[in-house]
Amino acid sequence: MREDGYATIRGERVPELGSIAVPVKKNGTVFGAVGVCCPMSRASDERFEEELPKRVLEAANGSRSI
Repeated sequence: MREDGYATIRGERVPELGSIAVPVKKNGTVFGAVGVCCPMSRASDERFEEELPKRVLEAANGSRSI
């Protein structure tokens, strides 16, 4: 999580289910986390690895671009 700023898993606990977890930060301090799960049939590998983590990070940390 430190390198990318988020964590992902696919099918680790439930087959065909993926999860993304991101830290919630304020002034650089982590004070929580947000996790999102989705069926892998609904997200391509590229979308799951690139687009979705970015969107979850933006939502968790109050981006105005959503």
